[in-house]
Amino acid sequence: MSCRVQVSQAERGSRGGSVGDNTVGNMAKSVDPVELKLHDQLLDTLEGFDSFPIPVGGFVVYSARWRNTSLPRNLRAAAIASAMGLSSLDYARRTYTHDEAPAKPTAAELYLRAYFASRDHMRRTLNSMGEFTEGENYGAFAAAVALQRLDSGFRAAHILYRLGLNIEGDTISRQILEQIAWALAASKLSSLDEIDAVSASYSINQLKKLVPGTGQLYGALSDIAHAGLAQHQEAVELGPDDRGRIVFARGRLAVSAAILVRLADTWVAVCEYTQRDIVTEFRALVSRDDLTLSPNRPFLIESQALLDEIGAHEEKERAS
Repeated sequence: MSCRVQVSQAERGSRGGSVGDNTVGNMAKSVDPVELKLHDQLLDTLEGFDSFPIPVGGFVVYSARWRNTSLPRNLRAAAIASAMGLSSLDYARRTYTHDEAPAKPTAAELYLRAYFASRDHMRRTLNSMGEFTEGENYGAFAAAVALQRLDSGFRAAHILYRLGLNIEGDTISRQILEQIAWALAASKLSSLDEIDAVSASYSINQLKKLVPGTGQLYGALSDIAHAGLAQHQEAVELGPDDRGRIVFARGRLAVSAAILVRLADTWVAVCEYTQRDIVTEFRALVSRDDLTLSPNRPFLIESQALLDEIGAHEEKERAS
């Protein structure tokens, strides 16, 4: 799908072509196609990975889509054979590995479901976008670029959360929320100079009016991004030897999943608002003629049930 925006010679010259003729909207990334494919495949693996430790140290990481195939067992056999100096992979496989029975869902697996549901919710809206009409629709175009770019930020926040790097994940989530707010504010403007002057952090007030509750989320994420004594104290605990130690990674899957769900819901609402002329499906806002937030959004209802399940699993796993 293309979102074409014509730019005058004066506008183009003053900005070094940052917005060019016939710029496309569901944007093609400007990198080598082979490099792009490898990059996306690596991100796809990191989005939903399984892993296992190897005897010589470290982990083997592979895409979870291969979980119920022979690949995990074969990888384990190869790692064991290499560590033990065995010449036969088949012997290592028969002797030291076994097929694992499917396990009951864990909090981590349920968290992944919440993440992929959130990501797919955003992408469904993105895929429903049609074409911009010819003309100087700078605000809507700028918003489209900002919103589409956040796909990689959303993936990055998720990967950090899955690794237990919650402060880092919260910092990126805050930046995502600011960029969503920036897109909303920019969409209402008509000149590049006005758009260039938009402040992401000051745009949060506009976002709060469209999506109530955004202010509380932004405040909580800002407390983490501007971490002070209280946040740093939470990272210190006593070890078995009664010596203090810093905890760099901590499981917090229910909270992290809730943040991603809120970000996805807000992203879709702002995408529908800013791209209302070309979006063909409204799932967060009432309709093209009523750009208010729908009170009964199926995505949030379904997500809340999953979030409750993640929280229950986390409590059970901590107690065991």
